[in-house]
Amino acid sequence: MPDGSLSTPVPGDDHPSSAPGAGLLKTGRAPHPPKALDTPTEQAARFRRRGVLLAAALLVVLGLALAASYSAYRSYQATLEAQRQGRVYQARALAAAALNNLTVDPERSLLLALQAVATTYQADNKTVVPEAEDALHHALQASQVRLTLAGHADVVTALAYSADGARLATASKDGTAKIWDAATGQALLTLGGDEDTGPMFGVAFTPDGQRLATADFDNTARIWDAVTGRVLLTLTGHIGAVFGVAFSPDGKRLATASGDGTAKVWDVLTGRLLFTLNHHAGAVYGIAFSPDGQRLATASWDRTAKIWEAASGQELLTLAGHADVVYRVAFSPDGRRLATASHDGTAKVWDAASGQVLLTLTGH
Repeated sequence: MPDGSLSTPVPGDDHPSSAPGAGLLKTGRAPHPPKALDTPTEQAARFRRRGVLLAAALLVVLGLALAASYSAYRSYQATLEAQRQGRVYQARALAAAALNNLTVDPERSLLLALQAVATTYQADNKTVVPEAEDALHHALQASQVRLTLAGHADVVTALAYSADGARLATASKDGTAKIWDAATGQALLTLGGDEDTGPMFGVAFTPDGQRLATADFDNTARIWDAVTGRVLLTLTGHIGAVFGVAFSPDGKRLATASGDGTAKVWDVLTGRLLFTLNHHAGAVYGIAFSPDGQRLATASWDRTAKIWEAASGQELLTLAGHADVVYRVAFSPDGRRLATASHDGTAKVWDAASGQVLLTLTGH
């Protein structure tokens, strides 16, 4: 065909896309027009919707947080109230116990009443249940305390009255002994403190009250003038701390108990060692003469007490029965019984001739 003439489609032609409407015939629908971009107004509206949704979500979260905080606060308040009620209940129980002890043990009653007051008062420094206050008033009226001797700077370890009851001596871990007027509580003398003796563990007056013995941590016992406070004798020979001292009834001998496992008997006038008692298997803590001066008793870490002949140091009896350390011994005024005090929480009363246990005192 000459150039420039129209051509006629040939049946079976492989290019239908070149014919008008070919796309419509193939898909059956018109092409989708491209989506137009949002206008500024539509964008602003969309942002506003997002802001509202975000604010709503934040409000929900805040509400949940507030609800959780309020629940925790209520729980905390409930706990505090339960604790307060518990303290009130405890204070009332202590107050009742204080009142029950008024005639039995006034000093214990006073301690219980003070604890009842402290139980609620310490919570807010202002609350005291009426029952506790009432118990304290009654306990103070019933108290048998006549004097409080204040002046030591550490634990008071021992005390002894003079034979006439006019003076009281105390020993302390502060390294001093003090002599007090037993009627007024006035401190008359302070012994020690100037030397590096360490704690004092025992004190004893001579029967005439003119001298005082102290048991000292530096392995010595000292005998002091009980009027002037001057050191008269320093007894050396123990190789452990001295825990107890006791004068014989005639005032001529001093017995000492020591952590070295021995007890010793000394001549008071010269300071000469008379003999050593060495049958204990541990530290000796307590020592006492019988009222007639014929026997000595000792208390030991080895859980026994022993009775000795005071003239020779011969062992007469071993008193075994405590389950722990024995700290103190004391003869009855007639010398027929011996009392022992132990770390096992009991005291025992023994027949001082046979060694038989007569009583076991429990309750501490």
